[in-house]
Amino acid sequence: MFVGMIAVLLLPRAAEEGGFLTGLGFQGVHWFWPLAIPVLAAVVAFIATRLAAIRTLQRQS
Repeated sequence: MFVGMIAVLLLPRAAEEGGFLTGLGFQGVHWFWPLAIPVLAAVVAFIATRLAAIRTLQRQS
């Protein structure tokens, strides 16, 4: 994740002459989005696993 954020940081800035992959990147608080994605994925995985376990245990009893 951090390697990807460093790669985005090193992308060239936007220039008038244009070019491939110029002007891409994060600005300000948008740098926190890459850090939030793993946390959100973990929460979704936890909830899905918990619901599946509860459903399975209810079927067995």
